[in-house]
Amino acid sequence: MRITLVRGGADGAEVRQDEYEIPDEGLASISSALQYVARNYDGSIGYYLSCRRGMCACCVVRANGKIETACVTPVTDGMVIEPVKATLRVKDTVVDLSMARENQFSFTAEG
Repeated sequence: MRITLVRGGADGAEVRQDEYEIPDEGLASISSALQYVARNYDGSIGYYLSCRRGMCACCVVRANGKIETACVTPVTDGMVIEPVKATLRVKDTVVDLSMARENQFSFTAEG
């Protein structure tokens, strides 16, 4: 089975598509496929893994163009996995979902 991971970062890193070959059996979810890629191909990939039950929605990604919770959505052959919204990308599939993003303060020595 092959998956495509749209990779890059908000820090100016080039956005690219990397393809990975993963086992056809034993990987039930998108999260488990991303774990497999991290363990067997590239430990630097960015992905979120939290509750593993679909309860917290921290691992939300865009899979084949549809917004999905990665921990409970089955991985399929040919799947394209990318961040839920490219403009919020921190790294790879990890996005900044904080509500204060536009209002973040930068602190200086003066205070």
